[in-house]
Amino acid sequence: NPKKVHKNLASPLTVIEQMRVNGENIDTVRTNGEHAPHRISPGRHRYEFLFTGLSFTAPEKVRFQWLLDGVDADWVDGKTQRSASYSGLEPGAYQFAVRSSNNDGVWSTEPAIVTFNVAPYFWQRPSVRIATAMIGLGLSYFLVTGIMRRKHARELRFVEYERSLEQQRFRHKAAMDAERSRIASELHDDLGANLTQIQWLGEAATPPAGSSTGETELIGRITRKSR
Repeated sequence: NPKKVHKNLASPLTVIEQMRVNGENIDTVRTNGEHAPHRISPGRHRYEFLFTGLSFTAPEKVRFQWLLDGVDADWVDGKTQRSASYSGLEPGAYQFAVRSSNNDGVWSTEPAIVTFNVAPYFWQRPSVRIATAMIGLGLSYFLVTGIMRRKHARELRFVEYERSLEQQRFRHKAAMDAERSRIASELHDDLGANLTQIQWLGEAATPPAGSSTGETELIGRITRKSR
């Protein structure tokens, strides 16, 4: 009589039967999750979780959903599948939870939970990463400082070289000016002596007073000009 068929309100008890890492069985996990987290050795492993839902009414219709915290964004609907697998988990703490529903869609009130920690390699530890980062920063600082010091030293050498060239140009200019002054002085002395000689010769060639020839006028002009 269909009227006497009632909905199955008994939610199934979800049990994680096994947890395997690379095919090796980890001791049976309790359903209440009160035990200490399992510690998994460093490396990239394959993780398998085998579970079931205890329901005596149409057990073949029991459905499952699971969630690996930190990996799955939401519950994964596995339908009637009774196992889940993961691989390549990064170092850190994880919690795997699974829940089940009976043949009438009544879900278990509490999921079964197993927690485990994937240990990091030595170089994956936060302290080692921080120390490595600090060492890297220190090396970068010394490298940049060394480059800047060498650049500054090159700039100083260039400035000193430019200053030396400027001093050489100044000394050369001073020497040239001195040489020009010497030559000008010598030319001035020679010119003065020649002009004086011309003046004397002009005066010596000037005829006595009273002469008015053209040569006399020309000699007078030469004498006055040289004076």
